[in-house]
Amino acid sequence: MISNKSCIGIFDSGVGGLTVLKQIKKLLPKEHLIYFADNNNSPYGDKQTCEIEALCLKIANFLAKKNCKLIMIACNTATVASLESIKKTFPEIPVVGVIHSGAITAIASTQNSKIGVIATPLTIAMNGYQKELSQLSKNVTVAQVACKEFCTMIETGWTNNENRFILLEHYISLLPKDIDTLILGCTHYPIILEDIKKYFLGTIIDPAFGSSQEIVKILKEKNLLNPSHENGKIEFFVSGESDIFKTIGEKILNMNIQMVKKIYL
Repeated sequence: MISNKSCIGIFDSGVGGLTVLKQIKKLLPKEHLIYFADNNNSPYGDKQTCEIEALCLKIANFLAKKNCKLIMIACNTATVASLESIKKTFPEIPVVGVIHSGAITAIASTQNSKIGVIATPLTIAMNGYQKELSQLSKNVTVAQVACKEFCTMIETGWTNNENRFILLEHYISLLPKDIDTLILGCTHYPIILEDIKKYFLGTIIDPAFGSSQEIVKILKEKNLLNPSHENGKIEFFVSGESDIFKTIGEKILNMNIQMVKKIYL
C-alpha cells in the first residue's frame, strides 16, 4: 500500500541518474530513495528501443514491488523508450521522465530560440527533445548531436580517457555557432559539466533540476510528501559491477555509500 512514507524509485543505466538523485535529495531531504543502476546493460544509447523498453519495464516492476510512491526515469534514452509503457503498466504510480522538464527550462532560458542538444544516439534518433521543444514553441530551432562514446567513458571513469577533450571539442563543434542554449540530453553529462563549459559558453541546461521540481509538485498534489522530521535513507541497487559504481557514485554525491546490492531482474 503506497503511503507518504513510501520510497521514491529512481533508475538509470548507470551512474548518470545520480545527478538526478542528488537534486531530489537536495529538494526533498526527508524522502526515502531507492536507486537502481542497470549497469550490466549499459549503455542504453546504442540499443534497440524495444530492448530498452523491456529492460525498463523490469526495473519499474522491481520498484513497484518495493512499494515506491513515484518512479523517476533518470535517463533520457529510457524516458524516450519507456515512459508511456511504464505509465500504462503501472497506472497507480506517478512516473516522471527527464525530457519534458529539460525542454521547458531550455525554452525559458534561450534568448534567440536556437537550442542545441547533446545526447546518446537513440535519444537523438528518436527526436525526444526535438518533439518536446517543437510542441512547446513553434519558433524554436533545434540542433542535435549524438555523442556515442560519452556514457561508457563516464561509467568507466571520465578522467581515465586521454581522448576525452578531443571528442568533446569535436562534438560541440558540430553544433551551429549561433546556439545560445545547450541541453545536456543525458543524465551522465552533468558529471562532466566543467569540461563541457570549456567548449560551450552559452547557457547549459541540466534537466535534473526541473525534473526534481516536478516531483515535488506531484507529491504535494497527491499529499505524498514524507512528514518525517528526520532525513531519509538511500538504498542502492545495481545489475552489474558494484565497486566502480560505488567509487564514482561517492564522488558524484559527495557522500559515503555504505552498501550497493547486486540483483538480477
